[in-house]
Amino acid sequence: MPFCSLNLSAVKPITDWNTPAPLVPLGGFVRERREHLGLTQREAAREIGVCLSSLRSWERGRARVREEHYPAVIRFLGHDPNPAPRSLPERVRAARLMEGLSQKALALRLGLDPSTVRAFEAGRGEAGYGRVRQVLEDYVAASGRREGA
Repeated sequence: MPFCSLNLSAVKPITDWNTPAPLVPLGGFVRERREHLGLTQREAAREIGVCLSSLRSWERGRARVREEHYPAVIRFLGHDPNPAPRSLPERVRAARLMEGLSQKALALRLGLDPSTVRAFEAGRGEAGYGRVRQVLEDYVAASGRREGA
């Protein structure tokens, strides 16, 4: 407006390469693959090992694939559509999901606090966790050996 002077300003967001990329919603990929194979939702749900309502919710984008179903969904798809993990937090998350573990289950397995695993995967304080970082690096390395076996 001619009678108003307005100056807009904002702080440029800092790009944090340690913050993991968000996971790709798998529902659309499940639907694509199911249709490509000529399967009904019921047949695909049976093959994945979930109830029909879960598969429908994924395909409609109303729910996300839970950790325990992740390995079966990736097997059904034949690949993981998420970008290749770059940082250690992303590699930890990818390894955990390929085993179908929640953050809490991984923390219990490794003798860590669940909030520590959650913070580490979120990219918060990665450099400050000496022992935790080593435990998680060992987990990722062991996970890679299991996948390669």
